[in-house]
Amino acid sequence: MSDQTVGELDWDAVLGGVEADEKEAPDKPRGDFEALPKGPYNVVVQDASKETSGAGNDMIKTYIRVTEGPYANRTLFSYIVFTQNPKGNRMTLEKLAAFGLTREWLAQNRPSVPAIAEALVGLKAVAVVGVQEEGDYKGRNEVKGFRPLEGGATAPAAPAASKPAGVPNIPKPAAEAAAPPVPVPQVPTGDAASADPFEG
Repeated sequence: MSDQTVGELDWDAVLGGVEADEKEAPDKPRGDFEALPKGPYNVVVQDASKETSGAGNDMIKTYIRVTEGPYANRTLFSYIVFTQNPKGNRMTLEKLAAFGLTREWLAQNRPSVPAIAEALVGLKAVAVVGVQEEGDYKGRNEVKGFRPLEGGATAPAAPAASKPAGVPNIPKPAAEAAAPPVPVPQVPTGDAASADPFEG
């Protein structure tokens, strides 16, 4: 009997079994997940996370959702990989720029890879979607690239600065209460000024 805790999944077995099944019958229909037709689709980044590629490079796995048309709400995924190769990084920068994360934005903010992933969530672009024609994943969609939406992408806000470790969040002192106003004596004018207060 496995020493696995009740309620936990053996992910090695789950993922390995699915991959083996897909390799045996790559053309087999997979429920509602048949490939989208080739073409451009307006998309929004639903989720993004920092991962590491098999070659040891930092990369961001993005889950993108189609926002319009008959395939609205279908989800695809794409990787944005950072390498030591300038040509590869040029493609990476083009993908990021399509979402508004331009070279200028990157140079100004100098974000970490996790901060870039966080900034991508909620941003929109056009995904150029193709269908793989051979190999183990024949018939599956692949995102070939991104381009800005018509009218251009909106640059996101600067990523939030991370707090140094060990520094407590000390509240700022409340603003000092304003000093009470000093009463100004009222000087009578007109007829009241000429009246003798001791008369009568």
